[in-house]
Amino acid sequence: MRTRPRPSLVQFIALLGGLLLCLMTSAALAQTSLVPLSSFSNTQQSTTSTTLQNTDVVITAANLASGQPYLILYAAAYGGSTTSELPQVAVTYGSTTIAVGADEGSSSGTPEAIRDASLAGFYILTADGTSDLRIQYRATSGTSYITGKSLIAIPLATLTEGADYWFLEQNGDAAEVSTTAAAVDLLSTSFSLPETGNYLVLM
Repeated sequence: MRTRPRPSLVQFIALLGGLLLCLMTSAALAQTSLVPLSSFSNTQQSTTSTTLQNTDVVITAANLASGQPYLILYAAAYGGSTTSELPQVAVTYGSTTIAVGADEGSSSGTPEAIRDASLAGFYILTADGTSDLRIQYRATSGTSYITGKSLIAIPLATLTEGADYWFLEQNGDAAEVSTTAAAVDLLSTSFSLPETGNYLVLM
């Protein structure tokens, strides 16, 4: 007879920008059916537009099964043409802003897209059958550059939330940045885990 171990309680607090707390069991990670979708590009792109522009990295709605959950991994490097420029990058799903990053530009260094900063993170979404998953970018003045763009969508349809994985998240539409020097809690939760063993933690 197999005895079930006593449930363990794990608490996580995300500080200053951790917008996804996700745990996955080692059994879930061993699933062979978790075949990811992906889109990558190391081509540097540039824009002077002050409205968000599409990059060459996209996972279209046709490839995301409607009603199914996906774990999204995203990354991009970006920069601006001058110190007065504020380049911005965003990960969007339809009208939802999953994540956004911005930093001051620089007048030196090539390629220009690695002068300033990078945006990277994780998100879980449920596909709606009509929206594309994209990395976009824009300028405030001058020119913005972007490169090192990647999107990965791992289907979670064969897993069960609350048994194989647990998560809490906040998208970029609701994120707030404090102007004070003190740390600010963005997400705080407790997960009651049914098994002892190894878990993958993304945050």
